[in-house]
Amino acid sequence: MECLKHITARKVLFRGGEPWPGAWRTRTDPPQSSRGQNNNHNHTNGLPRGSSHARNLSYASIEHHSYAETTEFHGWLDRAPPGTDTSPKGTVNSACMESSRDNLEFKTVDLTAYDAIEVVLGKSDGKVYTIALEDERQFLSWEGQFRCVNEKGLMTPTRRILRLGDLVPRRQRTSAIMRNSPRLLDARKVGRFRVAIFNSHPSQEGPFSLSIYSINAVKLNCSCPPVVDPVIERQNGVWNWRVGAELALSEVKNRMGEVALFLRARMPELESKLKAQIKSRLKTGDALGWGWVRKAKKGSL
Repeated sequence: MECLKHITARKVLFRGGEPWPGAWRTRTDPPQSSRGQNNNHNHTNGLPRGSSHARNLSYASIEHHSYAETTEFHGWLDRAPPGTDTSPKGTVNSACMESSRDNLEFKTVDLTAYDAIEVVLGKSDGKVYTIALEDERQFLSWEGQFRCVNEKGLMTPTRRILRLGDLVPRRQRTSAIMRNSPRLLDARKVGRFRVAIFNSHPSQEGPFSLSIYSINAVKLNCSCPPVVDPVIERQNGVWNWRVGAELALSEVKNRMGEVALFLRARMPELESKLKAQIKSRLKTGDALGWGWVRKAKKGSL
């Protein structure tokens, strides 16, 4: 990648092989249980095996390998958790590891002197991952996607550059992209980092594993265009179509519900009009037939 030649300054934010500042933890969305997880070592997010109350089969874990100087984010991503609704308001299924806002060791970091985030990767499964940054607005995150194919676990690191200006704002826990954000990311007060994987494509499901040497902030002395990964572009197209279809179906359901409520409210009025019309026709026998007349005389109408 040409931008690697143009890096003039680098600040290591998180170094692999050691616990990361910020009390990083893992979670799945929809959640598997109500228990919080704190993952500076090796923890699993989920209910005991065999539990009949498990809502989601996804789980995520963090492991710090000091001998390899890497931190591994791995787990299992389920596409459609049993017993959950997968389509309200474009909600998504994901697994992530993230820093905590309540940790005194890591409050905020100032990135105004830097232009991009550099993710230095080791072993990777070739799936699409997302890195997200948050400022003081906790309902928004600024996201960028990256992908690396390295299943042999080679020691040679692979680097991915994501410019801060190219990160896309997104509302938390939804697929709603904020195209018209009220303002850009406040780089002076970045308070949370997140690495996540989403079920945007069937190839994203199942086991996942990502080894990270470090996450850095870098300064670039260039204006190189971002490198387009065709796999990421293709998956984003499928995901946008899928979310659009789900939103359209949800809108149809809402309209049908409104019609049903309207008819239910008008039913007494319509019923009284129908009975009045039948009684008026009974006097002349008009268009009712003798069967209707017999039923009316018996009081069944």
